[in-house]
Amino acid sequence: MSVSSNVEFNFSVTEQIDVAKTYKFKLNGRGQADTDIVSLMNINSDSKKIEFWNCFCEDDFDTIVPDMSNYIAERVPNSDFTCTAHFLNEVGGEGIDYEIIYKDGKLDIGYCEYGDDDNDDNGDAFDDLLFVISGRLKIFSNREELEEYICDQGYEVSSRISSETSYLICNDKESTSSKVAKARNLNIPIINEEEFIRRYGEPSDFDLDEYEKEKPYKHNIITIR
Repeated sequence: MSVSSNVEFNFSVTEQIDVAKTYKFKLNGRGQADTDIVSLMNINSDSKKIEFWNCFCEDDFDTIVPDMSNYIAERVPNSDFTCTAHFLNEVGGEGIDYEIIYKDGKLDIGYCEYGDDDNDDNGDAFDDLLFVISGRLKIFSNREELEEYICDQGYEVSSRISSETSYLICNDKESTSSKVAKARNLNIPIINEEEFIRRYGEPSDFDLDEYEKEKPYKHNIITIR
């Protein structure tokens, strides 16, 4: 296995476990398109704990950990919890660590992304635009479909944010993922799927007038560090 991951939620009430089991996410890892995320949970009701072991690709990990934490905090606002999560690409030695604490109505998200920040998956700098994708998709069925569409337009795709990245494609521009935070730190523009299609794709390929924007989660309780 070239990647490894572990995610552990420690709750204070069983209601948080019940809420966690209602969390929905369409996985983007190979062969996981029809996988229900609940089926990947290792639940210990006695100790009020949920764990995921080696379940996620890098982008799913980076999206699910803060997103699921926010989801639970908003629905059980009076009960504290913690989440620790680790992802490692064993080939490149790159990884992401999260330490999340929800206490007294505030969600504190600490993260560390390590590895070679200046080298993306494709090696040399690109003459053309380079896109990175993060988070839930609404127009395209899955990440592979969007990646293929980007390449069909003559552009490049990478899985990691770097100084070479032209745009981050993310439908929730207030997301708490490390990719969004890093894009902001590097002053990389963040656009959603619809903006990408209108600027760099073929709008006539899609019925964008029927595109219904999904209401994002609230983010007013979150601190990112």
